[in-house]
Amino acid sequence: MKLKMPYYTKIIVFILCFFSIFVNYAYKILKEDKLTKSAFYIDVKLLIPGQVRYSKIHAQKKKEEFIKNLWAEEVINNKFKFGFNNNKSALPINKAIPVIKVQENGKIRYIALDGHHDIMANLLLGAKTIPVIIEYDFSMLSFKDAINEAIKREIVYYKSSGGKKAKIIRSFKHLIDDPVRAFVSEHERRINSCGASTGANYVLWIKSMDNGRPIKQEKNFIEFIMTDELIKAGFTLNPSKTEEELVDEARAILLASNVFDINIVEKAGYFTDSNYRKYILELDKRKRQKPIIKTQ
Repeated sequence: MKLKMPYYTKIIVFILCFFSIFVNYAYKILKEDKLTKSAFYIDVKLLIPGQVRYSKIHAQKKKEEFIKNLWAEEVINNKFKFGFNNNKSALPINKAIPVIKVQENGKIRYIALDGHHDIMANLLLGAKTIPVIIEYDFSMLSFKDAINEAIKREIVYYKSSGGKKAKIIRSFKHLIDDPVRAFVSEHERRINSCGASTGANYVLWIKSMDNGRPIKQEKNFIEFIMTDELIKAGFTLNPSKTEEELVDEARAILLASNVFDINIVEKAGYFTDSNYRKYILELDKRKRQKPIIKTQ
């Protein structure tokens, strides 16, 4: 027998959800206002990637998104004009990339902490500048010490396929395409602050957005950590397998891994609003039963 939620409870839930949306919106406006005042445009050549891998597919999707948003408009023969920074950038100032300010051989450069696909999309379009906002200023350190400090704080991810230590690359043109990383991102379900969700229908894992409930993201570079666990276990995107078979194979590998602070959906199935609570309960139960182990 199903228990029905009392009418007054539904009203309370609705009010709390509306209030949460209002608070998040107000915070977003204030954050964007602060961002706009602090951000500035730089030549894309001054940017250093904070990772060595990306998804070619996602960069292409970003490019298409910029065109759809009219941030970039094709003029002729794949030549574009841009909506920002005097026709030099396809990104508005309120979409600034968080960076570390560093100095190398007496010159100031910036290490991207996030937004690598936005940057790659700009490069694909032919844009010359990128808006940035300084999150960390390590320019008083030597370049080597700045990199070591960033690695220590886990704000960069210089690891190649499988989690092996990789050399820093100086140009976004040298980023390596990682299809498994794209696979992991394509099979996430994103939860907002009111519990509504978007994303994959056949779900591998759940990711919270905007610091929303009930899931809290606990690790930087979570997609890369999951990708590396899969690759180390011999996972490949076998074209002879269906999408569901690949997701279930990845699910089994990650559930058996020693990285427990990942919100893996334990049971196979298509995501619906009716089984949303079941997924959350499974995730909470798994977190209570197993300790969080940090990866090196």
